[in-house]
Amino acid sequence: MSWTARSIALLLLATLAPAAWAADVSFTVTPRETSVGGSVTMRITVTNGDDIGPVSLKSTPEVELEEMPGRQSMKSTQWINGRLTSESKVTLSVMVTPLVEGTISIPQVSIMVDGVEHTSPAIPIAVGKSDIAEALQVLVTSARPTVYVGEPLELVLRVAIRPYRSQEFGVTLSESDMWNLIDADRSTWGIFSQAMREMSQRGQRPAGREELLRGAAWYVYDIPARIWPTRAGPPDAGEIRLHWRYPTALTAQRGFFGGRELAIASTRNISAAATVEGVEVLPLPEEGRPASFTGAVGNFAVKASARPLQVAVGDPITLTVDITDLSGSADMDAIQPPALGPDSMGGDFRIPSAPLAGTVSGSTKTFTQTVRPTRTGIEAIRPLEFSWFDPVLRAYRSVQTPPIGISVAPAELLATDAVVGGPRPSAPREALTKVEGGIAANVAASPALVADRGSMVPAAIAIPLLALPPLACAGAALAIRRRERLLANPNAVRARDAARRAREQLRSGDAAEALAHFVAAQMHRPDGTMTRCELLRCIADAGGSGALVAEVDAVLEAGERARFAPQSVADRDAARGRADEALRQLESLTWRVAPAPSTKGGAL
Repeated sequence: MSWTARSIALLLLATLAPAAWAADVSFTVTPRETSVGGSVTMRITVTNGDDIGPVSLKSTPEVELEEMPGRQSMKSTQWINGRLTSESKVTLSVMVTPLVEGTISIPQVSIMVDGVEHTSPAIPIAVGKSDIAEALQVLVTSARPTVYVGEPLELVLRVAIRPYRSQEFGVTLSESDMWNLIDADRSTWGIFSQAMREMSQRGQRPAGREELLRGAAWYVYDIPARIWPTRAGPPDAGEIRLHWRYPTALTAQRGFFGGRELAIASTRNISAAATVEGVEVLPLPEEGRPASFTGAVGNFAVKASARPLQVAVGDPITLTVDITDLSGSADMDAIQPPALGPDSMGGDFRIPSAPLAGTVSGSTKTFTQTVRPTRTGIEAIRPLEFSWFDPVLRAYRSVQTPPIGISVAPAELLATDAVVGGPRPSAPREALTKVEGGIAANVAASPALVADRGSMVPAAIAIPLLALPPLACAGAALAIRRRERLLANPNAVRARDAARRAREQLRSGDAAEALAHFVAAQMHRPDGTMTRCELLRCIADAGGSGALVAEVDAVLEAGERARFAPQSVADRDAARGRADEALRQLESLTWRVAPAPSTKGGAL
């Protein structure tokens, strides 16, 4: 290609190719004047930007900044003087709400475009005295001027807004039209969020009514909520700030059927934070507060029960405490159980230290606790005391549950020195006499030993060859029969795999449970159905030594303690090591399973 042709081609490419421009970012604010609590809009326009990051902004005590959702995009292509020009624009909006009067500067806002940070200049705006009070009021009130901490408090969020009236068209917007102009995405509702969420899910909204306030008509919307204050002073209603798009002008437009329809032409953004008025939370009195008080406020009934009532030392007893709200307004989720520690139980029971959560059903909260008697002679579970503050009587009240009679027998213990089947004396072995001449010298002389060995070679080879097929068939038949017997007896399969499963438990779980499951499998008993004494007796009957029985007993006792008090890592590892050694010895024992009673020939 000649130089002239190459130049023409480059010129054509330059003419036809779209012009490429560097990204440009501009910041504009409209309007530049507002009032306290009102808002203005900062628009960020990015021209020819490919990679547009998020807006970085930070509110101050003087100005609140909030990025508005959504971005507006526009692309245009033009042919000017034989040159193709393409341009793209993306516009982002930031809501600016001043909180103080005077001339203030909007805090800097930045954005990353194509890896370059662009920051807004200092843009001043004029902020006048708030006129929002003339259009929007948000107040939290209560019909009761005082309540106690923990007492239910009915609060009402009262929203009042002036209806917009158009002098030009002579119309006033309805209460539903005014409510529909609330900016729900920006508004925060505090403790009234759940009520608003439930109404939204049902497709409802607060009902508005017209009231005369300060000599003018307002639309008023009431939203109720119940709380149980946890501290004295003004009740904490959370962060409540409502934003409204208040109309400033209407416009007439042609409707679908040719008639005139009115629409909102322009709005201004107003917002107001809620204040709490006319209600105070009182602290609970210190005077007369009983030691058993755990924070309950209201009126209650308490009932306690236990099961079983006849146990041995160390056996579990399930203690159940029911607390019922008689006032119908208590916060049952916050109710705590009466004291169930060792001190309140007289030191007669072992009690877990973990706190009780309880379950709520209607107006009753139920707590269950496992207690274990530590000695014989305990005749009853002591009365439990529960106290609460009665806001009607303005005094503390207490009640005690009746004592629960129980019977505690001695624990069934197995002395290791009385174990049947301890170490068995080994049979005396016959003394050997040392002789010269190797192995053959210890065998009596016979003619076969001195016979010609050449004649024995064919027989030594032939006999095993002839016996091999029958032996193989017999072995296969025995294996098949054993497999069928195992399949027909799942208990045998479980006993065969018990050692492997026990070691898996040792690696990932409780050492005591691993030994208990092994013994239960060998005795063809379901897991969890054998007592500690039964386990030890079965080990002894299987030929276990007294030392082995004592070792297994120690592992089981340590496992039982671990259920009521956390074990250290070292103690847990030591227990696993002891259990693993005990398991090796248990595998070598001969387990005797009592045959199941037969029903053949008649009923039992």
